[in-house]
Amino acid sequence: VIPDLISVLDSYCFYGCTGITKLELGKGVANIADHAFHGCTSLTGIEPCLPDTVTTLGGGAFQQCPMPPDCVMNGIVTIGSSAIRETQVKSIYIGPTLKTLNAGYTNGAISYNSELTNITFAAGITNAVIYQEHSLCGNTKLGGTIDFSGFKAVGPSALTSSGRPLDGSLVTSVIFSATLTDI
Repeated sequence: VIPDLISVLDSYCFYGCTGITKLELGKGVANIADHAFHGCTSLTGIEPCLPDTVTTLGGGAFQQCPMPPDCVMNGIVTIGSSAIRETQVKSIYIGPTLKTLNAGYTNGAISYNSELTNITFAAGITNAVIYQEHSLCGNTKLGGTIDFSGFKAVGPSALTSSGRPLDGSLVTSVIFSATLTDI
């Protein structure tokens, strides 16, 4: 249980703690730094998935964690590279505060999640940016339509891996707004 008075979970604070099975995040948590829970492979219960107070999810923050099937990120502003990677999350909702979806070579922000079937970006997102490569790649069960209407820029290779759009996913269409300035 992380108390409400804690606002930052520092880099690597629980890295590789395979004995942790449940996590309750306090209402004061705003920043989950790089690799905070990376490799916590027994972590099957996170309540709530992310409190609305969390604005920053660092690179690798929940990499290789089971994560709950449905993840709601209402207050998130920045998602780092590999933040949600190799998890069992099935559905992700990202609220209207999102500004940056970071990635790096083969380290997509939300990537290689074997059970992810749906990702929804809130209608109220404005001027968000996807940086770098592979942002949503390797999610082989991800399907349907992805609506990027609130994004102003989608970085180089953001939606491809090795030249394959969305890296073999089941996505059938992608929507961009008329105000998109860079792709």
